Amino acid sequence: MRYAFIEAKKGIYPILLLCHILRVSCSGYYAWRGRPESQRALESRQLLAHIAGRMGALDSATAALAYGPICVLKGSVLAAIE
Repeated sequence: MRYAFIEAKKGIYPILLLCHILRVSCSGYYAWRGRPESQRALESRQLLAHIAGRMGALDSATAALAYGPICVLKGSVLAAIE
């Protein structure tokens, strides 16, 4: 999460300053940038897209009944909406 924050703010603030404030090493940040996306991050991104698609398609509460269930962990949904 810290590295993602640095990535989002690097155009506004120097990376060195962001790393110092968030108490992470610059080398750790650069290593993070070079890594492929984790399976969990990929699943979270897909879950958010799925939720957004369903929420955008709902005209009423009863329309939700037309969709089948999907299995996720409660913590995944809570983390995704925070």
